[in-house]
Amino acid sequence: MAAAGNIDGQIDDKFNESTNDVREANKNGASLLKSALCFPIGLTMRAEHVMDDGTKYDVDDLAYWEENVTLGVDMVPDYLQYDKFYDPEQDIWIDAVKIGDQYIADPADNPSGRTLIPLAVQNVNLFADVAANTIPLKNGGQQVLPPSPTTVWVVTTNIWKIRVKGTFDDFTISDVDNEVHPNPIFGHEAQIYSRKYFPDIRDSSGSIVGNNLPVNFEFTTGTFIFVPPSPKEVGDRLEGGTVENSIGAINEGWII
Repeated sequence: MAAAGNIDGQIDDKFNESTNDVREANKNGASLLKSALCFPIGLTMRAEHVMDDGTKYDVDDLAYWEENVTLGVDMVPDYLQYDKFYDPEQDIWIDAVKIGDQYIADPADNPSGRTLIPLAVQNVNLFADVAANTIPLKNGGQQVLPPSPTTVWVVTTNIWKIRVKGTFDDFTISDVDNEVHPNPIFGHEAQIYSRKYFPDIRDSSGSIVGNNLPVNFEFTTGTFIFVPPSPKEVGDRLEGGTVENSIGAINEGWII
């Protein structure tokens, strides 16, 4: 903000009556660069036209074609939080407020009708109630070698089941090496495929022909750990319990 203020001050001081024109030129130049420049992180892939059996066409064949493809991925929100709401219309994060057994976005921030929880997470300690010889472990954890409550264990282990559900309000893939969109300054522009909320897609007559909804994902995975002898065993945080739910998981009604 200090740098921006300094630039504005210098423009006012040096350009006098042309100040607004200079600012407009800067704005247009920044917009051009924003639309044309992209810095992808990833690998460049080679796309080629091949026959049904995978054989490449010869360079002199009419069907020969190849190009580089470098994909850049972007999404909104930029990262997934499990303890706050995201409002895509205001592009802000909103604190959660508990009402009864559900969480809502804080009404003080005037959330829009599209406010969402980007990530719901549930963490379940599978050894919490079934592990044998767990004394003096807290919240589960299985002693290994030797499995005896009266001897020091050599290793303890635990397993957690993790359930995840999330949403990207806007998901964009850009082919930044695309050669079919010429640009007089930069040679070519990226070809962009965007998946964002657009409930009613209409044709030229105004009839609804489809919709475009945000990308949703859900999966269940697991993790395990082995811990050698130490004063700190492997288990869950005492205050967290053996089943931990984010506000999204609570709103989903996930029950073990």
